[in-house]
Amino acid sequence: MDGDSREVGLPRSNGSGLRILKPERLAQILAAHRQWVESESREGERADLFGTDLIEANLSGVNFRGCFLAGINLRGANLARANLQGANLFGANLCGANLARASLQRANLFVADLREAYLGWARLHDANLARADLSRVYLGGAGIQRANLRRANLRGANLGRSNFQGAVLVEANLEETDLRGDNFEGAQLQGARFRGADLRLANLRGANLRDVEGLTLSQLRFARDWDLAFYSEVMLGKLSLPYDHNDRVRGKLGIYPDN
Repeated sequence: MDGDSREVGLPRSNGSGLRILKPERLAQILAAHRQWVESESREGERADLFGTDLIEANLSGVNFRGCFLAGINLRGANLARANLQGANLFGANLCGANLARASLQRANLFVADLREAYLGWARLHDANLARADLSRVYLGGAGIQRANLRRANLRGANLGRSNFQGAVLVEANLEETDLRGDNFEGAQLQGARFRGADLRLANLRGANLRDVEGLTLSQLRFARDWDLAFYSEVMLGKLSLPYDHNDRVRGKLGIYPDN
């Protein structure tokens, strides 16, 4: 949906302490922003929707590229196929939002609330999701390469067939998550919590699994290339791997994970 060519569906909000915009004004802001993007900032105006209440708004396909959206309330909003590349969504409320096939590359979602959001086939390459709450989200088929999910909460999420290659998930909560078929090649997972996670057919080639919690041998045995991941000394013993296993993996893959 283009902000200057279609009606923006914006229901009445009951938000408290948030900025409320009339649909006509929002459409004007988005039209000016689209002009700013397409002219490479020579015309129009970059949108600033800080602290705006857009709860349950219909924003499907809207171009929010580079927008300042910190603290925005998009709870239950329809953002399917929206362009949020490089947008600042610091502390945003996206709980229950529909972000199917949305573009979120390089977006800042630090401490954002994405509980129960739908992000099927979304593109989150290089996004900052540190400390974000992604509990019970659907991320099936999403591209999350090189994203920062340090200390993110993904408990109970469905992440099946997603690509986390090179992503940082240090101390992330992955308990009770569906990780079937995920690609964790080269991912940093030190200190992550895996209790009850389903790792069937997940690719662990070159993944750093040092000091993880709740990860069992039975979980690993159903993953792919688990024997080419990096482990702490205690886990090496449990897996009956040689003491110099990590050095051997470095030699095979040329990967040097952080300690």
